[in-house]
Amino acid sequence: MEGWSCRLVRGGEELGVVTHDLGDGPWNVGHLEPAPGYTAARPLFEREQRVFDRLLEIELAPGYGTDLAAEAARLRLEAELVQGEILMPGVQMVLLDNSEVYLVDELHLEGLKLYWR
Repeated sequence: MEGWSCRLVRGGEELGVVTHDLGDGPWNVGHLEPAPGYTAARPLFEREQRVFDRLLEIELAPGYGTDLAAEAARLRLEAELVQGEILMPGVQMVLLDNSEVYLVDELHLEGLKLYWR
């Protein structure tokens, strides 16, 4: 089922159309073409990305130790809370070719590149 397209729906609002990238791995990966409904959810995705960027910066810092471990733990918790906000209203993928619906348990947006499972 590679190369398929679907609507990304959050809480009944269409965020856009996702085109699944060909590939293998534990995550589905695709490109999002935003719809007008994406505007309301965009700040959540951007906030999550800022948290992940900062977490990566801390974890890759030379001398990463206990002083930074507490900040990293706080950021992991914040990322989890933002992900909960993103998923709270319910997120689905609706295939364009047959309208089959798949629930999404986790998704992350990096620019317009979407990762989900």
